[in-house]
Amino acid sequence: MGTGRTILRGRIAHGKNSGGVYASELSNTIGSLQSSAGLFLIGDSFNGEHGASLRLRGLDPHLNGNAEKRGIIIHSGDYVSLRSVIANWREVFRLGRSEGCFVLSTTDFQQLEEKLVRPAYLYSYSKDAKLL
Repeated sequence: MGTGRTILRGRIAHGKNSGGVYASELSNTIGSLQSSAGLFLIGDSFNGEHGASLRLRGLDPHLNGNAEKRGIIIHSGDYVSLRSVIANWREVFRLGRSEGCFVLSTTDFQQLEEKLVRPAYLYSYSKDAKLL
């Protein structure tokens, strides 16, 4: 944040209940299956249900304070790919969906892990989203 530089840009899946192609509804509610907004601290790496993953801690009690309780993490998924976009052509060529996690392609996740210098942060927003 000190330099204002972005270290990685890529496709990312949003929560199943957050909207179609773009996230239009964001939530901090447990069980919502929606993405959350706001600033997150990227924590330690671990090997979880989805393989290599990064823990997240929401830094805003209202926007994302339940991130850890909800199990919101960064991980990779095969549904963040061109193949998934083509498979979902009837739904305006959208990516697959997460349960609120930030899901990258395998390549993008590997690049993120290589470039990540802690402390590191993730900022999530959607210009058109309603916060629930």
